[in-house]
Amino acid sequence: MKTIQNLAFIALFAICNIWVGYSQAQTSEVRKGSTVSYSVADGHTAGQEYRWVIVGGTPTPATTIGTGTTADPYIINYTADLPTISVTWPADDNNTTGDVGIVKVQKRVAGGCISVLQDMQVTRWSAATAAISGPNSVTICNGIGFTVPVAFTGAPNFDLDYTIVSTLTGVSSTTTGKLTAITGGTANISIPAADLVNTTNADQTYTITLNRMNDGFAGDGTIGTANTFTITVSAPAATGPITVSPASLTRR
Repeated sequence: MKTIQNLAFIALFAICNIWVGYSQAQTSEVRKGSTVSYSVADGHTAGQEYRWVIVGGTPTPATTIGTGTTADPYIINYTADLPTISVTWPADDNNTTGDVGIVKVQKRVAGGCISVLQDMQVTRWSAATAAISGPNSVTICNGIGFTVPVAFTGAPNFDLDYTIVSTLTGVSSTTTGKLTAITGGTANISIPAADLVNTTNADQTYTITLNRMNDGFAGDGTIGTANTFTITVSAPAATGPITVSPASLTRR
């Protein structure tokens, strides 16, 4: 009888621990500097215990185990009634590169059975922003093309809408422009020479104002304070006719 009981215990132990070596992979994307809650999805029964492992962020509740690196992750050992934690991810470093962190959790129920390991890769992105790089104005000669550099942060690809106000004909006119599918952290608004022709006798302006942008996620990003660039196009240089002295010969 005792042998049968021992065999039954061994079988139960094997069943309870069959998932220990298994994991289910998940992915998530968040903003850098954000604090995010992570919870088990299958419900919680009072007294069940949870073990959390965090790489790249700081958990709440705090733990004294680990430093948060891949080699030495933060570990919250099996704790009763802890189906939810929050993680504060590192501050935004304002670029277009995704940093990767990890959140893992495993449940232990009454009797010591352990759940499959849930393993989530968390990619962190900077806030979505766009701003004009460098100075905010320039004066150029008539009929010369120009490019206005724009810097982006966030998750590529980027889209940008802007407005153009021109007085080059002596009358103010407003048009719109757009950059789409920008894959890097910088892009140029290119203005051809034909669009920068001053047809008046005085200096005139061509002003670009950034209006709206978004990165690879839903929702609009933020336009920086450096959102306007003014090109002053000088009046065409005038020479007047060539004079001749003494006077040119006159044909009869």
